[in-house]
Amino acid sequence: MPNFTPRNYIEAPLRSSAIPNKATSHALFTTSSYNLGTHSLSVRLEVIDLASRLTTTIWKDEKINSADWIDEHDNIAWLAVQKSGNTSVFVGSRKQEKDPYLAGIIPGPVSDLKVQSFGPDRVGIVFTGLANSDGTVHNPADVPAKPSSAKYYTSHVARYWDSWTTSTRRAIFYACLELNSGGRYHLTTVYNAYASNAQKVERPLQVFGGSGDFAVSSRGIVYIAMDPKISPAFHTTTDAYHVNIRDFKQPPGETSRLVVEGFEGSTSSPTISPDGRKLALLKIKKNGADAQQTCVMLWNNFASEPTCSQLLRNSTWDLSAEAIVFQDDNTLLLLATESSAVALFTAETNPAADHQPRKISGQDMIGAVYPCGPEHVLASSSSLIDNGTIRLINVFSSSPQIETLSSLSDSGKEFGLSEDQVENLVVKGAGDYVVHSLVMRPTDFSPSKSYPVCFLIHGGPQMACWNAWNNYNTNPQIFASQGYYVICPQFTGSKGYGQQFVDDVSGDWAGRPYKDIVAVFEYIKENIEGADTSRAILGGLSYGGYMTNWIQGQPFGREFKALFTINGIFSTHDFLARDNIFFIREDSKGFPWESDEIRFLFDRADPARFAGEWKTPHLIVHTEKDFRCPIEAALSAFNLLQLKGIESGLLIFEDEHHLVVKPENVARLFDAIFGFCNEKVGLSFSGDRLVAAR
Repeated sequence: MPNFTPRNYIEAPLRSSAIPNKATSHALFTTSSYNLGTHSLSVRLEVIDLASRLTTTIWKDEKINSADWIDEHDNIAWLAVQKSGNTSVFVGSRKQEKDPYLAGIIPGPVSDLKVQSFGPDRVGIVFTGLANSDGTVHNPADVPAKPSSAKYYTSHVARYWDSWTTSTRRAIFYACLELNSGGRYHLTTVYNAYASNAQKVERPLQVFGGSGDFAVSSRGIVYIAMDPKISPAFHTTTDAYHVNIRDFKQPPGETSRLVVEGFEGSTSSPTISPDGRKLALLKIKKNGADAQQTCVMLWNNFASEPTCSQLLRNSTWDLSAEAIVFQDDNTLLLLATESSAVALFTAETNPAADHQPRKISGQDMIGAVYPCGPEHVLASSSSLIDNGTIRLINVFSSSPQIETLSSLSDSGKEFGLSEDQVENLVVKGAGDYVVHSLVMRPTDFSPSKSYPVCFLIHGGPQMACWNAWNNYNTNPQIFASQGYYVICPQFTGSKGYGQQFVDDVSGDWAGRPYKDIVAVFEYIKENIEGADTSRAILGGLSYGGYMTNWIQGQPFGREFKALFTINGIFSTHDFLARDNIFFIREDSKGFPWESDEIRFLFDRADPARFAGEWKTPHLIVHTEKDFRCPIEAALSAFNLLQLKGIESGLLIFEDEHHLVVKPENVARLFDAIFGFCNEKVGLSFSGDRLVAAR
């Protein structure tokens, strides 16, 4: 029986990013865990002493969604959404001298708390939520039941990710927490930060957006927003706006758009320097091209100077920053995918012409960094073997100075996982380039034994398989613990190997990536002891599901005993039902009706064109609320398999979006995959077998 099971993965505690206090003596985070036995979630608000490394629980409440320090006395504010839909704002102390108390109620569900101090007795708080047409906080519980379920649209986007759009808009709100005469904070009037923007903008329809969409200073809020007159299904254009807010107790003042000439793509990760003068953010040049390299833009005084400059313009740095934050007034911290890690770099804000970002750390997936004193940052990360690590990193030392303060799994030991299982494999690709693969050997690996092989194909295609705890339903550590020799090819299009490698997948979804996967498979077959490719399975999610369907129709598909597709694409011609049509237009260089050349690209990459060649047993998984890759793709694939008499299964989740994230559903997902695949390659199955509806 595997040491590390899907249940272990699902029930493993997860931490939010650790936020240091002003004195840099302690850090704040939430720890959440789910119990499959009691079907319950628990969330703890915790503080770690950075010197002793001891952790203290401040409060337990499964409704907590975000928290932050609010003053130099180590008071903490946190948000908890109640059953009524309202959000309670609680205040407590790290020192726990008094019980936490309710500071106020926000009349709707909100999250993504950030704070800004205005002295010893007042702190501004900023948070996100939905807004009614009059700009007030929206509460779904207050919406009366309608006699009809009809929805009528005259413009796009009608639906996005997992929801049909409504008249509500995504917004940023702010208020104050003020100390009263009794020494307690109380919540003041809540205002909509967008109220003074004449363009009636709203927050981007970002799948994984959140507190990274805005930055707060004593001068107000800088936020990323989109013009609602353009459809996010067709465009990615977003801009940064600065709203002047004097003391967070008044309605928003003047709003100005921060123009970046010549850049029409998306905007992300605004960050303000500690002195409140500089602003930096990430910008993509082309509308619709979200896989392009991000550019770092800098305003030296964003409140008064309208022009900005592009940092690293002459740099040969070939990675793409995914998040940035100021370490001090003259130094930026950058997070970027490099190989299979999300690495930390620094860059000067007044660089020489040939300045290059300096790599500080890059061993696993860093999720967030916070300055922690003049020379250090607090980095929260995870890896394939560890569900949560907090490290203190010196970013100015000439040699690496990295101190691990906390590891949720004792560097994998609690799960029987080890760094020795993980390695990077490099083979020659389909052309004059190399292809990396993230490899994870079975938990009980011995060179004298033979193990079945599992190929996991990542999504995107402009993504990667990361050395991270969560790899979006295709988690190498879970497959390795079942007894598989896991191979995760970083094929053409994967992030972390230079921008040209990313760009080369455009217009070639079924070309170079497919050939790269074949090349890796052939190398494994001929060169890797213990990896038995005669007992192989393959699967993936999203683009990985598309590639699985493509492989099913090729002779290469006969190399596998079983395949599994999670939320994949059956035909490239079904793109108009998706919620991100801009992505298909960019990657296919247009629409098929625009030219014979583009129609040829669609036809060439269409898995449905090879439907007659499908032969391998195949599990199809899909979610009904997936508006990125609609469920019709799964039904088409399953119906085809059934028509051809091929052993197949169809697993549907009614309440999930593009990813399967609810714990009970994740358990059923892995039960289905291993129940379908394991015995075909000689592995035992110890999970719960799913019973077919018919």
